[in-house]
Amino acid sequence: MANAPAANVPAPNVPAGDVLEGARARSRALLAGSRLGEARQVALTALDTYGPDAELSLVLALAYAAEDDDEDDRVYREALVVADGRVFGGSGVQ
Repeated sequence: MANAPAANVPAPNVPAGDVLEGARARSRALLAGSRLGEARQVALTALDTYGPDAELSLVLALAYAAEDDDEDDRVYREALVVADGRVFGGSGVQ
């Protein structure tokens, strides 16, 4: 299957913003459900497709931080919790 279209590329009649918002919502839901690897994959795919996005970048960072229990990352995780509260109203990921 050479040059098969990516699954997240919108159909010609679907605005890219709708697909991007769907990726944001899906990654947030996966993150909230502690499906961290899937949340990272959705966020990464959308970032690769649509470019920089603060919300998707935050989901990506929160998912990575939630998987990593390394004590050296404590300050980083605390900063993400603050950002999470400001962007999402707190997803409960710590």
